[in-house]
Amino acid sequence: MQNFQMNLVEGSYDFIAQLMRIAKSYKQFETLVWALDMAVISVAIYAVMLLIGLPAFTRFYWQGFYPFAESPAIFSLIAGAALATLLRRRRNPDLFNLFDRELSEKARTAYDNRNVKSFFMQNLAEDVKRRLVAINPSRILNWREVHIRAGLLIVVLGLTAFISYSQI
Repeated sequence: MQNFQMNLVEGSYDFIAQLMRIAKSYKQFETLVWALDMAVISVAIYAVMLLIGLPAFTRFYWQGFYPFAESPAIFSLIAGAALATLLRRRRNPDLFNLFDRELSEKARTAYDNRNVKSFFMQNLAEDVKRRLVAINPSRILNWREVHIRAGLLIVVLGLTAFISYSQI
């Protein structure tokens, strides 16, 4: 009887695989949001540099040395990546916040006690697994954030192109 119970207990902790499936999708989503943030910030910084004439200045005076000639673009990419990273840290993404309150609490408890082998944990793990299997990661992610950032990127790119080709 002891072996049978151990096999049951070990088999019920498959919810972690489902949790990792959702976590992988969430990480890809967060990476996409970070990349869009970086692009928007970088292009906005470069547009400000265009307004003050810094790219034209560096291209004229350092035309023989490409890294210095394109230093405003390089700086804007580095600054955009740094600021996007700060925004990501400030957002403090949490996978469990994507679930409804009940599932979030159950999943946190099951994950925190994943090394405990008891009948109650087995039942909790089975319940969490059953509910996580039914979740489609693309349905619980906030795609509105991506659409807003993509639209903002298009607007900022348009403004930058306008500034670049105008005689401001």
